[in-house]
Amino acid sequence: MRATERYERAWNAFQIHLNHNPKASLIPFLKERHVNHRSMHRWMSEKGYSVRLAKQQIRLLQAEARKECSVALA
Repeated sequence: MRATERYERAWNAFQIHLNHNPKASLIPFLKERHVNHRSMHRWMSEKGYSVRLAKQQIRLLQAEARKECSVALA
């Protein structure tokens, strides 16, 4: 497996992890998966990925889901 594939898998897994824990940090997550943080950070910069933006999107989606759920229950 090439490094870019490993980074892509790690990024996708981190986004899924954010759904369960929006306050999660990338560095400990990468350490668990034995992925080099500096190299991953460079790859993310090249791709235009941002942890801050990913967390914002997750929070917005979760807020919308809560609103829809409360409207459906009313």
